[in-house]
Parts: sequence; structure tokens; C-alpha cells
Amino acid sequence: MDKIRADIKTDAELLGNMAMGAASALEELMRRHEPRIFQFALKIVKSPELAQEISQDVFLKIWEKRTSLQSIESLPAWLFSLAKNQSLNSLKEIARRYANEEKYAAAQVESLDGEAEIQYNDLKKIAAGFVDQLSPQRKAIYRMKVEQGMTTTEIAAQLNLSPSTVRTQLVKSYQLLRASVSDQLCLVMLFTLFR
Repeated sequence: MDKIRADIKTDAELLGNMAMGAASALEELMRRHEPRIFQFALKIVKSPELAQEISQDVFLKIWEKRTSLQSIESLPAWLFSLAKNQSLNSLKEIARRYANEEKYAAAQVESLDGEAEIQYNDLKKIAAGFVDQLSPQRKAIYRMKVEQGMTTTEIAAQLNLSPSTVRTQLVKSYQLLRASVSDQLCLVMLFTLFR
């Protein structure tokens, strides 16, 4: 029993061995402390992958600072402090990255919205030119439907026409529109009709 006890080294002894470059001492410290460091980080970051990365970073830092760690009184307390700082820094980095992505996405949407508005206004000008070419009755029906948002029945009542005549005139206007302008303009016009 004394022989088994003699083989078990304290954290301080393992830190001393690490200072001399013994990687096996780091492995032993990881076996002892890594599961608790992982669980601690997991409680903070709520992500097993990130908690695993943090616990690995903690032990990597131990190895990097191995020559200056012999004065540590409580290795577990130092490890938990390191894990806490690493976890909080990781969360800050994720939040910063998320905020930057949100800003970028908003800028892209603004840019697209601006371009879409310009295209829409251009298409409206094309449509206005088209409307000016319609016969007076078709022009009146088209404007009542598209610009004023009136229903077929309302247009028919105001112009003393049958709803069937109004529908026929609208269909003929749309056919002429499709024949004289691009598909994109037709989509904009249809969008306008059903808004």
C-alpha cells in the first residue's frame, strides 16, 4: 500500500515535473482535473463543443506557462479561474461576432432595399408610359384598379359599365402590357394590383 501511495504525486510535484518538460505530468493533471473544468465551462457556455475547446485551452496554457507555475498554491482554484476567464472571453467573442454579423446583414438588406426601390421606381415610370398609350376608357379602368385600388364592381358602377366589360378591358390592358415590357415589369404590376 505504501508503494502505491508513493507513486501518486501531488499537483505541486506534477507542476515541478512539467517545469522540467515532462509531458506525462501534464497528462496526469488533465486526467485529474479536466472533467471538472469541462463541466464548469459547460455551465457557463452551454455548449459541449465550446466547453471542450475551453478545457483544452486551459491545459494548453498550463503547458505554455509550465516554468512559472510552481508558486501556485491551489492548482484547482487557478484552473477554475482560468476556465472562467476563458469561458467569459469566448462568450464575449461570440456576442461580438454575432453583433458584427447582424450589422453586416442589416447593411446588406439596406443596400438591397435601396436597389429594389430604385428598380421599382424605374418600373413604375415604364408602366406610367405604358398607361399613357392606352385608350381613354382602358386608361381610366386601369388607373382606378391599379392606382386607386378599386374593385371591378366599384369601377363598373362608377363608369356605368358591366363588371364583365371592366374585367375584359383590364385583361386586354394586361395583355398589351405583357407584350410591350419585360416580365419583371409585369411582376411589379401584378404585385401592385394585389397589395
